[in-house]
Order: sequence, then structure tokens, then C-alpha cells
Amino acid sequence: MNILLLGGTGFMGPYVTRSLVAQGHSVTLFHRGQTHTELPDSVQQIHGDRRQMVELKAQFAEVKPDVVVDMLAMFEADGHALVKTFRGVAKRLVLISSMDVYRVYGQINHTEERSEPPTAPFDEDGPLRSNMYPYRSHSKQAGDFFERYDKILVERIVSSEPELPATILRLPAVYGPGDKQHRVGTYLKEMESGDVKLSSAQAQWRWTRGYVEDVAEAIALAATDERASGRLYNVGEPSALTELEWVRAIARAAQWDGPVTIEESSESDKLDHQIHLEADTNRIRRELGFAETTSHEEGLKRSVEWERANREE
Repeated sequence: MNILLLGGTGFMGPYVTRSLVAQGHSVTLFHRGQTHTELPDSVQQIHGDRRQMVELKAQFAEVKPDVVVDMLAMFEADGHALVKTFRGVAKRLVLISSMDVYRVYGQINHTEERSEPPTAPFDEDGPLRSNMYPYRSHSKQAGDFFERYDKILVERIVSSEPELPATILRLPAVYGPGDKQHRVGTYLKEMESGDVKLSSAQAQWRWTRGYVEDVAEAIALAATDERASGRLYNVGEPSALTELEWVRAIARAAQWDGPVTIEESSESDKLDHQIHLEADTNRIRRELGFAETTSHEEGLKRSVEWERANREE
């Protein structure tokens, strides 16, 4: 297959690229011209700014993409440009979305009313946020990323285009080598400085995560399996660890045996840890046969090794 990745040079993209190439597919990346990782020699590249993507439609058409995988559609305008650019050019689209579209995410962050106890784990039919732009409180100036970001709006646009069947993948908290959010490294630093502290509410809170190589395999599977056309999938580990279990798993991978202190929860806690961000990820397993290929222990071991080798000052 000919597969075009939009924004395939960041955290997850290189893993997706390597997986697709290993399977024998032809891969072309569209990005701004900067890459921080080595790519397979067979990978073709188109350089450009996403904001001018529509103007490159003829160049994309030369690739003759069977599938376009969009790793970086963040704003409503991105959705419109995506559809306009690839309608009549590609056969299918895979959109990388996020579990922050669900109502429970807003309830955890106190932006959605909590009228009744939410169901956990939630599946793909779970209710979405009613309030748009979940990060606007972080906005520093008009028109910045936080003011405009909302995956719900992108999902609506691409899923309503009949000429470009879309697969939507809602991703979890992704960790592993290359993770700029340092989901493992944050706790690793605390361990190396002495001990880890969790509030009692935080300690029992569940959050669906996914190791980057496994998430990349799910993306590659959705791109290459025609059964994924027009479908929506949660992607993530089959069971969500509590935060305390997550910390202890990192500690085992780091061979750290220090104390984890559980402190009394405070009413000033920013998040409502009584609501879990725990997803049911069975649909992609049932319909496409997805299964993780990296053990949880091995994924955390690789993550710890990368964090230690790429320590931020």
C-alpha cells in the first residue's frame, strides 16, 4: 500500500513509519523539514507547512495514497483542510484523536457537570464533552494552541465526509522512549530525589495508558486493514493501573525500593480523582485482532533507560 503520514517525525510517528515499512508498505511523510530520528531509507518526504496543505494537493496526488494517517490534526481548521486536500486523492483516512473527547475527561477537570456517577470503563459509545476547547484556561494569547485545540471538532468534520471514509483512533496516555511529556520520567526524578508522594485519592485513580510501540502497531493496523474503514476505536492497554500501581511498576523497572508516601487528599486538588479515565479497548482487539507485542515490564524498562539517557537539566 501507499501510505502518507502527516506529521510523522515526532514521538509516535517514527514507530508507525518503521512498522509500516517492515510490513512492506511504501511510506511518505509530510512534515516541516525537521526530524530528530533516523528514518528508513525507503521513506519518501514532502516538506511543507500544514497551513498551506491544500496548495500541495497536486503533489500529494502524485503519491497516490491508499491511506492518509493524520497524526497532528488539532484544530477545526485542520479538519476542514484535511478533507479538502484529500477528497478525491486518497481512498481512506486514519485520524489520530484523544480520549480527552469524553465527558469524563471534562468531569475530572471540573469543566463538565457531574450529575451522576460515570460508567467506568467507558467504551467508544461513551458520551462526549458538551463544553468545547478543554484547555482554554491555559491560553496565553488569542489564537494560540490552547485556545483553538479540540479533537471533537476535528472528529466531526472527518467522520461526516462520505467520499473519504475515516477511521478514528482515540489514544490514551502514551509513554515510552521519546515521550516529551516524560510520563515515566516525572516519577523517576522523584524516586531519585528521595521518595514519591501521592494523595490518597490520586493513589487509587485509574488512567488508561499505552506503550508507544504498541500504540504505533495499532495505528499501522488501522491503516492497513480495510475492516477499520469508517470505524472508531479506543486504543490502550487492556486494564488501567491505579496511579499507585503505575508508580510501583516504574519503581520495579528502575530497581528502586524507596518509600511511596500516601498523604491525605485535599479539597484543593485540581482533579476529581474519584472519576477514572479508564477506557474499554476491546473493540479494536475484537474487530481487527489487535494485541500488544511488548510486555508491560519490558516497555517500562525501555522507558526508564531512555529517560536516564535523555535527562533534562
